[in-house]
Amino acid sequence: MYKGFPVNNIDKMTRTILIVEDDFQTAEMLEMALSSQDFHCVIASCGNDAISLLDKIQPDVVLLDIGLPDIDGFDVCVQIKNRKSDNFIPVIMLTARDDTKSKVSGLYAGADDYITKPCNVMEVVARIRSMLRIKTLQDELIVKNEHLNALNAVKDEFLSICTHDLRNIIMPIMEASSCMKETNMNIVQTQKMADIIHRQSKKMVGLVNSLLESFQCDYSKVSIVQQKIDLPVFLKNFINDCKVLYASSSIEFRIDIRSDVECGFFDPEKIDEVLTNLISNAVKFTPEGGAITLIIDTYKEQDKELLLLAVQDTGDGIPCEELGIIFDKYVTASSNKKKLGTGLGLSICKTIVQEHGGKIWAESKPGFGSVFYFTLPQVGNSVICGECN
Repeated sequence: MYKGFPVNNIDKMTRTILIVEDDFQTAEMLEMALSSQDFHCVIASCGNDAISLLDKIQPDVVLLDIGLPDIDGFDVCVQIKNRKSDNFIPVIMLTARDDTKSKVSGLYAGADDYITKPCNVMEVVARIRSMLRIKTLQDELIVKNEHLNALNAVKDEFLSICTHDLRNIIMPIMEASSCMKETNMNIVQTQKMADIIHRQSKKMVGLVNSLLESFQCDYSKVSIVQQKIDLPVFLKNFINDCKVLYASSSIEFRIDIRSDVECGFFDPEKIDEVLTNLISNAVKFTPEGGAITLIIDTYKEQDKELLLLAVQDTGDGIPCEELGIIFDKYVTASSNKKKLGTGLGLSICKTIVQEHGGKIWAESKPGFGSVFYFTLPQVGNSVICGECN
């Protein structure tokens, strides 16, 4: 009977139409017409039934009669439109009242279209397809907005990370240049400060290049370039930079070598970033006169020997209940609330270490300081000793 209707597929999905109509014959006629056009129909004979069905069937369009036995169609329409959902549901109102007041009331209630009964089924199908085109565009707009919001979040995080990392690099340059300006140094001391400024400047260039490369990528996918690294040289340079950076404090910096590991296999710029963040964090917790120790050891996991690095402080410690969340983004330990920081440092450390195939964790006891451990792949000494030296 309805095979002559024009077919205009909105998409290949079977669309669900909720028919809210208390007149059985009208509801049945609409169901037959729409089913012949490959729509899935669900009938509700009153307003309350229709509202209860919304979450269960998630209709694509609602055909809504105004004259219902429990609550009128205007109120049902208002409830549909006021639902807390991103899902746009077009409402087409059905009524025998062909007067301007009813149409205006329906539009004010949020109706998207209006059909006067008795219905012409071809007109009903055409109007439903028109509403589905609008719904498709609306749904696409919602998805695009969500994507834009996600991109904005990545941009904000990107800017936070840039600020955080650049600050950690610039501070040693400022301290070294300040020492050169304000103190009478001999040639050896001046050369030492110049070396620090040079190394930190190279780090800055490397960071800028890395950020430019990853500008359109989520920071959770950092680029790692692993290479064989001479550990004694790498760590000696790092500790020397720390001593300059925090020269104005009375914190003592130490190295505790607990194994004969001479070389590691990692990205030196990224691991320098991890150690810089951990040291910076330790300094915030450690009181004047305290000590921060960089520990080098090995760590066995499933018959595999890994390089273990750790930063130990003699600070206030971290509450046990916070140890499981301090590596999350934007989380700052409660004992460190008054210190400046974005809460990104430890999250960045976690991402970098995991990209190396290692893991990072912390142990602490309030009042007795904290130790932050992380593991890295280790290259056997027999293979790389000569190359590193």
